Amino acid sequence: MRRTALALLVASSGCNWVFGLTPTVPADGGADAPDAPPSIRTKLVWGVTTTDGSGVPGPVVYAPIGSETTRPMTPQIMVGAPLGMMPPLTAAPYDTSDGSFEIPYTLREAPHRIVYTLPGETVAHEVQWSVSGATLVVPRTTRLDAALVPTNSGYTITPAGLGVSPTSPELFTTGAYTSNVTASAFTMSGPATTFHYSADATSLTTPLAAPEAAKGDVVLLAERASHLNYPPGQESINGFAIASVDLVNGTLSMPSTEPAWTTSSADRILKTSACGTDCIPSISVFNTEGRMDALGALRTTPYQERLQYGVSPSTGLPGFLPGGTPTYVDRPLILPFLDSTTIDSLLFLRDPTRVAPFASFDRVLVARVAAPRTVSGAQLTSSASVITKKFDTNPLGFDAPLALMVTLGATDLSTADNVTFPASSQAVTLSWKPEDAIAAPDDYVVTLYEITNNRLAPVRIYHVLAPTVAVDGSLLQPQHQYVFAISARKGMKNAAQGDFTVVTYPFSQTTTFAAAFNVQ
Repeated sequence: MRRTALALLVASSGCNWVFGLTPTVPADGGADAPDAPPSIRTKLVWGVTTTDGSGVPGPVVYAPIGSETTRPMTPQIMVGAPLGMMPPLTAAPYDTSDGSFEIPYTLREAPHRIVYTLPGETVAHEVQWSVSGATLVVPRTTRLDAALVPTNSGYTITPAGLGVSPTSPELFTTGAYTSNVTASAFTMSGPATTFHYSADATSLTTPLAAPEAAKGDVVLLAERASHLNYPPGQESINGFAIASVDLVNGTLSMPSTEPAWTTSSADRILKTSACGTDCIPSISVFNTEGRMDALGALRTTPYQERLQYGVSPSTGLPGFLPGGTPTYVDRPLILPFLDSTTIDSLLFLRDPTRVAPFASFDRVLVARVAAPRTVSGAQLTSSASVITKKFDTNPLGFDAPLALMVTLGATDLSTADNVTFPASSQAVTLSWKPEDAIAAPDDYVVTLYEITNNRLAPVRIYHVLAPTVAVDGSLLQPQHQYVFAISARKGMKNAAQGDFTVVTYPFSQTTTFAAAFNVQ
């Protein structure tokens, strides 16, 4: 019944990330043009999921950051030549009318870097490339000018037909997409379930906002259960109710009409054979031992598997988001209705995608194999993940390559942890080699973490198209411990042309946590 995928390591790191670029278009200045060519402007904008008035997902729209009346903060942006070269990083004013900022004409088509910090965040992103006239897109699953979350607000939902409260409750919202599956965040009293949204809601992407019933947003209250007749470790929705209700300041809102509790009428069984219209892909096992052995020396606990099924707010955005949680940094962009600790060939749930509005969403399946290890109390999880929206029996593989043979200057970061790196304020090159047996990725996201207080604290997030990053040595402080997480992404087929707006599925991602190092 179970099909095991033995392929290793991945994920994305950090918080938000570059996902879209538009290619450079050469311009002819004409006979009357000034001696200095016209400046080229790059854009940094939201990529926002949308819904219509009935809650049906719409196309992704792109909008300037800070143009909203509810959240007018703008990003901080600097542009300059590569480390050690002129001109140095200089503040680039941000135009909230179109989300653009200037790339000096001396850097057009030349290597340069863009360093930006998003509103409400402290960790800077650094783009290193030679692309001008680009559009950098930050994925967002909260609509523009979404309602702010009222103070001390939440929901109390008492589904019709439910005699007792859910044993393991979970709650999802649309429009302002949130996902809460931790039972301790709920309070139960008989058949009534209370969730304090303003205190406990977890948004798929920032910013957290309030769902709006008038725009078709809904609240999905569900109960998760294990299914003893199916593979161990698989948990999924066992019953659910879909409510239309708004948050109110200082109040636990209740629907004007309590929603019906749905159980057997929404059963769905998905499997890899004899499955009719509800197939799930088999997980391809290829180059297994080679991929396992590549970073085997850095693994201190058994390999871990994970399988998830649910809906995506929009498959017009990449399948994975930067995480921030050390144990699962390759966070899929989904509302998870099923979660399994094994990669199974048979799935069972009472599926909200059989009813409105979820019947209009893209269903997605996520598979992951991870190799965790612990360094100085922090968990470092290298992994390989894939997400698909196609449900058939075709093999599904982990198609992004692992980063191997990692070096920082002359220091080898591909062996054991706790190597020593000499302190320096000069630029140093981080480089790696992608797996030979796997096709090249579309791009890389590299996060520098400090290991402190038994956790990972991001220092800087790099975005590059080639397997090399120039690191400012002054970020690496003496007597501190650091680690690089190198994520390779496959699913943006126009990356070579500088166009990241086209997202394809299956979308694969791998993350290699290189050796942790101590700066001396």
